[in-house]
Amino acid sequence: MERSTRQRAAIRTVIDESGRPLSPQEVMEAAQAEVPGLSLATVYRNLKQLIEAGEIASVSLPGDSPRYESAQHSHHHHFQCTECQRVFDVHECPGDMTALAPAGFTVERHELTLYGRCSDCAAATAKARRPAAAKVHGKPAATPARATARSAAAQAGPAAKGGARAATGMATRTATKTATKAAATRGAKTPPEPRTKVAAR
Repeated sequence: MERSTRQRAAIRTVIDESGRPLSPQEVMEAAQAEVPGLSLATVYRNLKQLIEAGEIASVSLPGDSPRYESAQHSHHHHFQCTECQRVFDVHECPGDMTALAPAGFTVERHELTLYGRCSDCAAATAKARRPAAAKVHGKPAATPARATARSAAAQAGPAAKGGARAATGMATRTATKTATKAAATRGAKTPPEPRTKVAAR
């Protein structure tokens, strides 16, 4: 009996302090800090008892399993994150919606559910987009060091190119002179060897 009371108290405390509707799985994970080994079946059994006692209320969203929150809340609505699927309380209300009902209909109550990204998921999405935004046409953005190197190369470009052209011209002239001398050497005729006359006997 004492263990059962402790489990129920832990579950009730988790729901009261969460500040938002919780799924049975979320209730179990949070309550296990107080009651290690708490099973999901035990959570479901205690949730049923707490609802019957009027201590908690069930929150049903379209196409989703029930969540649970404190029954002490006044009229409010909910927000469900489409990324993490968590549900949050919305304490603002647009007010009377009688004008939205068809003619002749009577509105007795209303429940609104907003959908989008919670603050945690919105921040994570923005952070993930920053590296992609830093790339231009698929290339990484230039770092300060790369930008400085390119700037220095651009400034030194004309002088470097001029020096290269001068060196090339000098090498070309030297090669031309060498080739001319070689050609002249090859073209010179070797003087004929003197002939020795033999006296006739």
